[in-house]
Amino acid sequence: MGKYKIEKRTFELSKLEIVKLVFYKDKILPVARSSPLGYFNLGTIQIDALFYKFTKSEQKSIIYHEFWHYKNNLSFMFKFEIMNPKFLFSKKAVSYQQEFEADKFAVERNGKTPTLAMLLRLQKWVKKGIIPEDSERHPSLKERIKRVEKM
Repeated sequence: MGKYKIEKRTFELSKLEIVKLVFYKDKILPVARSSPLGYFNLGTIQIDALFYKFTKSEQKSIIYHEFWHYKNNLSFMFKFEIMNPKFLFSKKAVSYQQEFEADKFAVERNGKTPTLAMLLRLQKWVKKGIIPEDSERHPSLKERIKRVEKM
């Protein structure tokens, strides 16, 4: 991990909410990920250069989405599996549900329009082959878009 060039950055969600970021100059993540227990950057949201190709409002949706993961992934997984034993052996189902919850949080905090715009931009990049679609840990962008449109 030390082979990558990183910079510590911040992102202002509001005057009272400043989020720490780790910017990977030479690595595709893609776009962003959170690290609550962290691999090497404990308690951060990690971004790559593609993050800066989004509008400021779309960036906020990304940050809120990742912030939800940062705060909730472990407790969500525990509660979800205990409350729904049928999902105990389906990490994929839990992971998908986490994505839907993170999208919902982004909509609640930043609005439906910028969150949809962010998802549509990701979908466009997947179609162009700029980024891969991670179907192992993420539901399809089409499904995520459909759910956000219904909110």
